[in-house]
Amino acid sequence: MNLSYPYLIADPRGSIVDSTGPAAELLGTDSEAIVGSQIEDLAATEDRADLERLVTDPGWQPRTWRVGTFHAVRDGHPIRLRFAAIGLDAGRLAIRLDPDCDESAARNRDVAKVLEAWRQQERDLAQLAPGTIEYALSELEADWLSREYQRLVTAGAAGKAAHWARSR
Repeated sequence: MNLSYPYLIADPRGSIVDSTGPAAELLGTDSEAIVGSQIEDLAATEDRADLERLVTDPGWQPRTWRVGTFHAVRDGHPIRLRFAAIGLDAGRLAIRLDPDCDESAARNRDVAKVLEAWRQQERDLAQLAPGTIEYALSELEADWLSREYQRLVTAGAAGKAAHWARSR
């Protein structure tokens, strides 16, 4: 897949069947090296069982994101990644990867940049053919960005309320 955001596609058993270039780059390898491996093989030893259980859990609800973190090994060093997985057709999963950051850094992310990325993703989506994997992942990316925008706005509102309460 030639897309600009970091996604893996896994089958119901957790075997990776496709990868975008940005996902492979984030993991320090290339797509060909990832395809065919199990999703838990990407995790450091201590996170493998949890990641496998999450990915292969039969209780997936359609259009529902599961979000978590795990440690991957890149260039011999552990890196913490944030992932969001959502069920696709035929039991496949789309797994979005991001470098993990602490919650204070996440709250300070530029909400305007996320909003602009979301708007751009919606424009890009209109240019793709429905029914293709590119369309499906672009649609998921738009959904992810809308949720990320909502999360950042909510976190910002909560932070302002806490600051206001402390200043009283």
